[in-house]
Amino acid sequence: MITEIATLELAAPADLSDPSSPTTSTIRTFLTAVLAADGAHAAYFGQSVEKPDIVIIFIDWDSTDAHHQFLASPASDDIASPLLAITNPAIPPQILHLPPIPHALLGEQPDINISEIIFFYFSTFLTPGDILSIMATMSKLRPALDISEARGVFEGWAEEGGVVYVDEKREERCKALVSVVGWESVEAHGRFVGTEEFRTNREVVMGMGMLRGVEMFNVMLVKV
Repeated sequence: MITEIATLELAAPADLSDPSSPTTSTIRTFLTAVLAADGAHAAYFGQSVEKPDIVIIFIDWDSTDAHHQFLASPASDDIASPLLAITNPAIPPQILHLPPIPHALLGEQPDINISEIIFFYFSTFLTPGDILSIMATMSKLRPALDISEARGVFEGWAEEGGVVYVDEKREERCKALVSVVGWESVEAHGRFVGTEEFRTNREVVMGMGMLRGVEMFNVMLVKV
């Protein structure tokens, strides 16, 4: 089992918490059709609290090959076309494949209402030793989360080796590490951000030499 994470930018503002929204309906219709495909399982979607034009979708697949087989199927383009029509054509969707993400962190645990999704972008020239060093550094951040209001944490590397990261200075191909943290609310996450422990953790992360950038989104996910 793997989890696909797709990040999309909407072409026009929309409130996905409104079930009558045409955008919400389009995303639900797309995911319902995907879930009818061989190898597809649970699906979730939501929009960023900080950047409402960003939509993040999670889909469980039997394997990455199962997802690729769906993408190569005759029906795939017809299923995806309405979804792509509501996204910003200048920014292609980012699609990553990761180890399976626990559904509890995607909102199925009663006290998790917000999923904090963090994308860490590293140089593509990472060696196995570099990856071990990065994960050792990340493990040093866990005690601060363990004493916070966080309800659980996932970390996993995307299979893809050339993930596009863009900031105000450059565009670069990167290797992506993804973290998902469950919170009861945005306010609970905000209280952690205001602590000295968070500031210390942030300094540790930003001090990693092969780090190219970080993106963070708080999302209230809905299961299809």
